[in-house]
Amino acid sequence: MPATNSNNYDNILYLGVRQGGYRKKDDLTNITGRINQHLGYYKAGTTQGLQLYEYAKGKDFEITLKIIEFDGIEPYLLNVIEKLLAKKMKPLSGRH
Repeated sequence: MPATNSNNYDNILYLGVRQGGYRKKDDLTNITGRINQHLGYYKAGTTQGLQLYEYAKGKDFEITLKIIEFDGIEPYLLNVIEKLLAKKMKPLSGRH
């Protein structure tokens, strides 16, 4: 189950951050691998992530992914950026 919150703005479903880099086990970037998990296209169904495929079955809608890459940023700043963006954007799911 994705973490829920009390936000009720219906235009942003989820906001998350992921440090760059490569995963040797499946030859994907860390970001691509995490997006696959959240969309629900990951071989291990028990992974912690949104798993949108499971929640969207039988529904007709469009999603837009917006990815912003910060080059050369200290990893701890990603959490700060995520918290600030989540406070402003108020995504429907996720604990921030």
